[in-house]
Amino acid sequence: MGLADLLTAILGGSVATALAVAGRSLAIPSEVRANDAEVAERDDALATWVADRYHALGMELRGIRNTLAAQGQHTARTLDTQLASAKPGALHEYRDEARRAARDVALIRAREGSLHRLWRWGRRQPFPAFVTPDSAQPVLNTWRRAPGEVSSDRPTPVEDATARTLEGVIGGLTATSP
Repeated sequence: MGLADLLTAILGGSVATALAVAGRSLAIPSEVRANDAEVAERDDALATWVADRYHALGMELRGIRNTLAAQGQHTARTLDTQLASAKPGALHEYRDEARRAARDVALIRAREGSLHRLWRWGRRQPFPAFVTPDSAQPVLNTWRRAPGEVSSDRPTPVEDATARTLEGVIGGLTATSP
């Protein structure tokens, strides 16, 4: 193999690589659009989940009020305790759903490589924001609020599963813990 053959092989390999990169680059804009749409859809799905769960919790709380009233057990303290016991489930479910949504968005981001980032930079189009966890805070805060508006006693606290951590559990362990 002579020098000419070697140069031809090197040049041919460079041209093939350049063509592959150029061909790959053509797909980047449509992939970015698809990724942006997928993030927007996942964000919207979480927002819908929050709205639906808010509605379901409201119906659950009304059911508790109606049941206690029908049983003649509509004392303020009993009502507060029952209402407070319904809210942690919604917070726990939100924590898990938000975690799944964040993981989905992270996987979408991970699919994008350096060519996607370069394309976004050149177009001044950053990766889309995942906004529902921030915009849902007013709803979550109503779920966290103790229902002490009825009773003059100390409000019954609502356990907030979104704030629960392994470190907190370990710190609260006692000899009699389960």
